[in-house]
Amino acid sequence: MSDETSALIQLGFVGAPFGVRGWIKLRSHTDPPERLLEHRQLHIGQGTVWQSYRIEASGRSGGSLTVKLAGIEDRDQAQALRGAQVCVPRSELPQRDDRDFYRADLIGCEVVNLDGTSLGNVQHFIESPAQVLMVVRGTREFWIPWTGTRRARRPRLKRMRIAVVTLFPMMIREALAHGVVGRAVERGGLEVDCFDPRDYTADVHRTADDRPYGGGPGMVLKVEPLRSALRGATASLPQGSRRVYLGADGRRFEQGVAREARDWPGLALVAGRYEGVDERLIERETDEQWSIGDYVLSGGELPALVVIDAIARLIPGTLGSAESAVQESFSDGLVDWPHYTRPPAIDGQAVPAVLMSGDHAAIRRWRLQQALGRTWLRRPELLERRGMSDEERVLLEEFKIERASRTGRNEDSQR
Repeated sequence: MSDETSALIQLGFVGAPFGVRGWIKLRSHTDPPERLLEHRQLHIGQGTVWQSYRIEASGRSGGSLTVKLAGIEDRDQAQALRGAQVCVPRSELPQRDDRDFYRADLIGCEVVNLDGTSLGNVQHFIESPAQVLMVVRGTREFWIPWTGTRRARRPRLKRMRIAVVTLFPMMIREALAHGVVGRAVERGGLEVDCFDPRDYTADVHRTADDRPYGGGPGMVLKVEPLRSALRGATASLPQGSRRVYLGADGRRFEQGVAREARDWPGLALVAGRYEGVDERLIERETDEQWSIGDYVLSGGELPALVVIDAIARLIPGTLGSAESAVQESFSDGLVDWPHYTRPPAIDGQAVPAVLMSGDHAAIRRWRLQQALGRTWLRRPELLERRGMSDEERVLLEEFKIERASRTGRNEDSQR
């Protein structure tokens, strides 16, 4: 590799094309394989020829990962990448000591018999239920059972770590045991810890709040215990983690913010209670403020769970299909299209015929049109913010015409 790529470490290689629309199969060296997808930017190449690709979508086919890379649009382009190495910067992998090594560190190393005969160089590893095989290529190719050592390990990519400062840690922990978030925690992609300000008080009553200056109802959370809990939470997270206060006057938490937060080293969330938090803590100890909506809640625990859930869904391996997170509402700045399942007809209402046609191009077009139409009807400000391609403008106009003919109303004139 060149100087620019010498700090890269191989985490897999490109397999065969998958379909005709540019998707490829990836052979991953990570444990589990889906951890490779935590890096949305992959360095792919061989020798001195390397290029960086962004993962647009991903999924699974049998035992292989499948990905759609930005810029790879057809089978020929996908075929050209076949056999190339897939790497990420070594700095993005967990640190190791001098006796530890990744299996990927062996790629390219020479393999020599006890009598000094060179068999060739390590190409990659093949996983099977029975054993791991090391593929060595010289004048011929050898598949050698890999026993490794106690210190050798497969690459494990960083997990998302979140710490919540809350007066009700059990409320957070109970919710983490269920559903999507529970699955993310169980699979190791997400780690959530709670820090109770009461544990950082010095009085026998464990006082974390007091009456507000200037009078008025309710109580305000005090700086000292909250600050100590937040600093404890921050100390438990990787360097570069962000501290966010959850309050009604914060930046609106949306899907784009969730995607942004997913790529941070870690996240500390401060859940307020009662009348709020002493402003001095917010000004000095937090990096930003988020709001999940324009309404009043009893505390910040529910917003914290909303934030955690939204981020957890974006962690590879959390959802049943990695492509689900790409196709959900707001992932492309639009609301979701309608969904249907069996039976094909109920109470005289049938599933749209296009969804049962098997024509994937027509299904994609219908779903995009429905998403555009629903966004225009229900959240028009999203379209103004997002913009539309020429194809999308045509689809939306067709949606409006069809709807006007069905309802007898021109809703454009009423806006």
